[in-house]
Amino acid sequence: CSSELDEQSRVGQALWDPRPENVQAARSALIEWIGRAVGYSKEQTPPSDDFERDEAIEAYRAVRTGAMALAALYLRNGDPAGALEATEEPRVTRVVSPHLHEALRRAAEENDPEAWFELFSTFDHLGSADTDIALDPDLSRAAAWGAAVELYRAEPNTLRGVMPICTLLLHHEMAEAAPRLLDPPVEKAARADAASWALSYV
Repeated sequence: CSSELDEQSRVGQALWDPRPENVQAARSALIEWIGRAVGYSKEQTPPSDDFERDEAIEAYRAVRTGAMALAALYLRNGDPAGALEATEEPRVTRVVSPHLHEALRRAAEENDPEAWFELFSTFDHLGSADTDIALDPDLSRAAAWGAAVELYRAEPNTLRGVMPICTLLLHHEMAEAAPRLLDPPVEKAARADAASWALSYV
């Protein structure tokens, strides 16, 4: 449907060029996509042809992943406050999980490392499922990167704080940066298992 294509186009543009106007356009497209899906769900009847079946699948995808996509749009830039505000928009609140909302609140208001780790873990695993209802992999990876960077900034001297960003650095072929990040938490931990874990990265 046209709202789906607009959502994909706007989000893709905001990922590559995250200027405020592009993020705002992607946000508007996502909210419109979610709003149309919620309205469709209220009036849903069994699909009578392939077109209606595709519409039903797309509405289900918007309800299941729309709030996550909206949060990811802002987390890509390390902006949990923007994500929290966007997911509290009236047309979106019905599809936001309490767990996601609470993690965004704690990251935005408290810069809570545990919340950043939860957000990283969530988006690191999203988008990899072999299903039509998965979050877009590029968007998911972008949000995971943003959460990992902010987790490191919030907690740079713990193993929990450096593990996600070091893992992503390896995946993105920037492994030479990982030892510099690993040195302080390994020295602070002063444990053989921490040193062994760090050496596996090196």
